[in-house]
Amino acid sequence: MLNENRFKLLFAALGAISWLLWVVLVLIEQLFQTYETPIDIPLWGKAIFLNVFIVNLYLYFSKQIDIEEDGGNFYNLIWESFVTGVTTTLISVLVVPVITYLHIRFDVIQVNNSLIINFLKHLELGFMLIFIVSLFTRWKKLILYKRTVWVQKLWIVFEYGLAATLFLHCLEVAQFQGIKLPITLLLGFMAVVLSVNLSWVAFLNLRQKGLLMFFLIVIIFCIAYFYEVLLQYSEKHLIDIHLAESPFMHTLFIFLIVYASFAELVLFFNLPTSSVFERRFAEITNFQKLSESILAGRTERQVYEVLLESAMSIAKTNAAYLEVLKNNEIICVHLSTEEAKGIKKLLQQTNYQYLNSKKFSAKTLPNLSSETSFQSLLVVPLISHQHHLGNLVLLKESNNTFDNVVLNLINTYATQASITLENFSLISQTVENEKYKTELNTAKAVKEKLLPKNTYFKHNFEFFAYTSSPDQIGGDYYDYFKISEQKYAIIIGDVSGKGTSAAYNMAQMKGIFHSLVQLDLSPDLFMKYANDALSACFERSSFVTASYFLIDTHVRKLYYARAGHCPSLHYDAQNQIVSYKEGKGLGLGIMRNDKFINHIEVCVAAYNEGDLLMLYTDGVVECANANNEEYGYERLQKLLQTCATSPLSVIAQLLQKDLEKFAGTAQLNDDCTMVLVRFG
Repeated sequence: MLNENRFKLLFAALGAISWLLWVVLVLIEQLFQTYETPIDIPLWGKAIFLNVFIVNLYLYFSKQIDIEEDGGNFYNLIWESFVTGVTTTLISVLVVPVITYLHIRFDVIQVNNSLIINFLKHLELGFMLIFIVSLFTRWKKLILYKRTVWVQKLWIVFEYGLAATLFLHCLEVAQFQGIKLPITLLLGFMAVVLSVNLSWVAFLNLRQKGLLMFFLIVIIFCIAYFYEVLLQYSEKHLIDIHLAESPFMHTLFIFLIVYASFAELVLFFNLPTSSVFERRFAEITNFQKLSESILAGRTERQVYEVLLESAMSIAKTNAAYLEVLKNNEIICVHLSTEEAKGIKKLLQQTNYQYLNSKKFSAKTLPNLSSETSFQSLLVVPLISHQHHLGNLVLLKESNNTFDNVVLNLINTYATQASITLENFSLISQTVENEKYKTELNTAKAVKEKLLPKNTYFKHNFEFFAYTSSPDQIGGDYYDYFKISEQKYAIIIGDVSGKGTSAAYNMAQMKGIFHSLVQLDLSPDLFMKYANDALSACFERSSFVTASYFLIDTHVRKLYYARAGHCPSLHYDAQNQIVSYKEGKGLGLGIMRNDKFINHIEVCVAAYNEGDLLMLYTDGVVECANANNEEYGYERLQKLLQTCATSPLSVIAQLLQKDLEKFAGTAQLNDDCTMVLVRFG
């Protein structure tokens, strides 16, 4: 981060110096012409400083803006463009009356006034370039978000072509007049093609889209205003470098205004569906109703009814029924049991095996419309850990209304609901026996089912996890997920509380993790939506601390965020140094409003071959001995320093032995969990 800030300061300083040298050359030339002793400063000499100014502006804003690292904050990106546009436009508007006043005040322009006017004109031009170059870098980030290979390649060609046109500033217009139009048309065409990449719009909610439409209208006005300023300067021959004839300037303005216009139109036409993205996260919380019903002590029948109601709400169906296989029970909503049994017979005639979800219509399921009032249905088997728990059947009166979006959402919901139903079944069976002993056994069983059991190996990293529990079961949780061939997610968390309630809350955390991680969110957005979901189902006294890591093996970087969890340890194999990875963060479920994301910091770290990452829970550092002295962060750091190159299983064994030796006769009263990742 320190190097990044130094680079930004360097580019800012070089940009300011190059602009100043350009203006000084222009003013010196004007001053000598006024005294009728002209000096001939070549055009290319002044153009070089102008080009250096533009390049440094680009480098400065490129270092300052990064969507992927700051979590894809599109709203803030366009808000900053709006502020930059309004500020620079206001400065330009204020310069105009000053110049007009000087012209009116002095019939014969004196030397000093003439120099001041020229300086103001170039100052206005400098602010114009700041606005359009900053806007160019922001549009670039938006276009390359979720980019495809061909978009990446086309952008490279476009950007290098645009940069090459800067050299034309060193020439007189007559020298490039013949190629000006073809170059502008070619680059302008590429700009239009690139401008259709607006995938970020789907991640905005209704309020954000409405505000951004206003911001974009203002930005378009600012672009048009500065383009008019540029043309006026050309008409009055006030700028010696022929920017109004420059393919660079024309292409830049074409790109900026076309992309802003396309974004405005796409935002407008997406307004009717703007609540879809928000609704998906709201619908994910429907899963929490099942776990909440368990904690509330509801009966098994009531839990199934919650499942049916939530599924119907997600799919907007007219009726539904749930077939529970363990007792051959059928639970119906807006449907009679006889109708449900008739539909079941129709499904049997198709030889459907209930191995995966399937849509049926009146055409693919004969006699459906004749025996019932429904035209289409969706069957979703409830399967958890290879156990077939039951079948969820959703029905609609219209034909072919279960699209792929609804199907994917219902599948995600059903997967998480199956885990909860199985956990509930486990709880229902064990609660009938010895209450205290059953509670502990149930919590252990739930925790074992939720936590990954196998060490995970990948050619570019190795994953190993270890956990130990005292008699009082805690809520330690860890998991990993393969998002893509080059991106993996790792989470570790600690749910407040002990015993069965902590294990149940951990089950909710697992459901939320597996629901959100598939959306490939940035760490801060992941924490935000996890906080929203947990806040909806946790009691006010419950919360979760967590650390969430995204491993990008392509760029060999870690993107991570902490939500009140212990700082992770990183072993730098090249320098043989162990250090803590920190960052601000508030526990999930503590602050239950939209301001939570302001308390989450996204951090980025590069890793090299042989580096080691250790994640752990507070049971490790808070392990106490008979004197009530804690193991602490310093001992943990020193231990890892001594054994960082050992196999991961050996590191875990050494830490466990060191904790037991340190505790002595004192009893461990909290879970001790560690996750080790060695990068290849």
